[in-house]
Amino acid sequence: MVLGVLIGLGKQSSSSTDLADGFDVFGQQDGFAAVTPDYTPLYPQDMASHPAFATEWWYLTATLTDNAGQEYGVQWTLFRRALSPRHQTGWANQQLYMAHVAITRADQQWEAERFARGGIGQTGVTLSPFQAWLDDWQWQGGDQPLPAQVRASWSDKDATLGFALQVADGGLRVKQGEQGYSIRHANEPSASYYFSLPQLTIEGQLIIDGETIPVSGKGWFDKEWSSGAMASDQSGWDWFGLNLDDGRALMVTQTRGSQPFMFGSLTYPNGRIVVLAQSDIRMLPISHAKMREGISLPIAWQIQVPDEGINITTQPLNAQSWMALSVPYWEGPVRVQGSATGRGFMEATGY
Repeated sequence: MVLGVLIGLGKQSSSSTDLADGFDVFGQQDGFAAVTPDYTPLYPQDMASHPAFATEWWYLTATLTDNAGQEYGVQWTLFRRALSPRHQTGWANQQLYMAHVAITRADQQWEAERFARGGIGQTGVTLSPFQAWLDDWQWQGGDQPLPAQVRASWSDKDATLGFALQVADGGLRVKQGEQGYSIRHANEPSASYYFSLPQLTIEGQLIIDGETIPVSGKGWFDKEWSSGAMASDQSGWDWFGLNLDDGRALMVTQTRGSQPFMFGSLTYPNGRIVVLAQSDIRMLPISHAKMREGISLPIAWQIQVPDEGINITTQPLNAQSWMALSVPYWEGPVRVQGSATGRGFMEATGY
């Protein structure tokens, strides 16, 4: 699951200020296609773009380790935002794209963003062969989206950064919510189409300040699209995508508002999916941290799913995993301890 957008001083292509202003993905958007329970998302067909809907994202996160045992997190994300439901070509194209990348280490995080308009070849998504790109920040598959090469490079305060990852399918497919129809509010009409590919296998290399670092680990991919990510009384969410060491995959989300709304899933190695409703989940923040912008937010949590025997805590690899991009949010790798162990990512928006 993912947010939609964010604050930053990354390298940008196209008129970044104007394009960033177009990325309001939180509220309901009029005139676009509605998310309804009579459609079931399909993989790989729905890896394609859905321009009739207002917002969409392709979201890959990875928890990696180098040969010396040092841990890292990597994010590669492509967001699409439609300014209008009208179909127009060339420079009149109404589809805006934003890409985010990040490398996280225990002592530092580097993040960047770019923007581009669809319809002119600079950015987009094609299904066969599968490609998702903005400039040279690219996901390149083949007849299928996976296996894939995912890469990006950028500069940050004179440091040369980048990654080139080989991403292999872990075999699990998770249609979140009711067969991919993901309800996001207890009472108001707010929903998305949402599926995940957890337990991906990843190998490759990072480039940090010019040094090439071989890494390997696990990944999690989310695909989500809608015409409004939150209801009017909701302000943000706390999301976890966790690859457990026993082969299970746990996703839990708390959408904050007048009444917190929780949902999620637990997927077993054999593909069995347990859909988690509000009554199944307990989420309790156990520590907070102040970000460099002065914002305080919970960065360590206790998560319980009593009926599935889950009682875990999460701790961030780097408490300062603050994505200082066009709209700010927290996104970073976490470690899992308790009734199960593992690694994954946490995302916190709206703080």
